[in-house]
Amino acid sequence: YQRRVRGIQSMSRISIYLPKTVPLNGPAEHPPSLRRLRHLCCLTAFNLQTDEKNGSLLTTYFTLSKAESNESEVEEAQEEVFYKSEVIENSNNPQWCRFSTENFPSIVRSSNVFVLCIWDCTSQPRKSIFKKEVKLSKLQFIGQTDMPLPANTVVFTLHDGLYAT
Repeated sequence: YQRRVRGIQSMSRISIYLPKTVPLNGPAEHPPSLRRLRHLCCLTAFNLQTDEKNGSLLTTYFTLSKAESNESEVEEAQEEVFYKSEVIENSNNPQWCRFSTENFPSIVRSSNVFVLCIWDCTSQPRKSIFKKEVKLSKLQFIGQTDMPLPANTVVFTLHDGLYAT
């Protein structure tokens, strides 16, 4: 399947051209149950907002951490970070550079769940804008053209296409 991202139409829309034969939850050769962290190559966030700085441009980065089995542990932000992105300045729609998972620990690369945290660098101390345990098998394939995206939406680029929570 050939996929191309035409580009961002506005601050809250993304246009994607896909063949009409793609199933709603992604290409058939990669069923959701087989998605792993090693398939992730890029993250993009849209309409990032904080309660204090609604509408202000943000300086952000993200971290990936191993998911904990206890839900309360996820909230405490004590996870061991295995990846930290570059900092994107003055953007509410950051698109971080593509990355390779080859240097991630093998147990992490084969996992289908992790914790994503997007950090606001403009506040002291740094605050989490978005924190979520991501289950790759639960991501939804983005197959609509010119789709509106709500605040604090994260789009995951996997090897076989674009997905959102």
